[in-house]
Amino acid sequence: DGSAGNQKILAGALADGTLVGYGDEENQVHSAERFAHASWGQARSIASLMKVVDALHKGGSSSSPLDSSTRHWDQIYITSFYNWKAGSWKGAYVYAGTSKLKPDAPDADDAIRALSSFYVPVFEKMLADGIIVEYEIDREMIHTTDARAQIHFSLVVPNAEGLDRFRDALGVALDQNSLIGPAFGSMMDNFKEQFDFVKVNATYK
Repeated sequence: DGSAGNQKILAGALADGTLVGYGDEENQVHSAERFAHASWGQARSIASLMKVVDALHKGGSSSSPLDSSTRHWDQIYITSFYNWKAGSWKGAYVYAGTSKLKPDAPDADDAIRALSSFYVPVFEKMLADGIIVEYEIDREMIHTTDARAQIHFSLVVPNAEGLDRFRDALGVALDQNSLIGPAFGSMMDNFKEQFDFVKVNATYK
């Protein structure tokens, strides 16, 4: 919910350190299966996250008339591999991908640690070069379905041109490491990009 009241709560939580980032998204290409709008916050602890969720509920965000007429779901992800540039970006884009672990793959934490040895240096260089302003490699902390564990990649690029720059830079990095593709494929079922032309307004501390 991107209402003024919610934005005030989120901005206050960022200012006092409860959150380290927050934003709202709008999918530019709508479909029945995908979300149209999303809001999110980033915190360094579950306690901090729940503090903000409680403030939002008390502020009335859960009483929106849309709650009874639109599909809605919540997700909580946890990550040890992330970074961002402090500041605010309006009209940026999210580039994201999600993949399910194979039944015989390592658990999600071990899989992320293995993949991070390749991806984190690549993403850090992109961050330094201004291609992206944030990245994270996450796993679902709370499952709302019986699906196998998932690993989620999410990156924020500052503008539409950054999408091409990101894909080009990632392609070069993958070409320079012939082992990462097979390693990824050995752990994941059908890695699928979920880039949906999602525009985001994001603020990071």
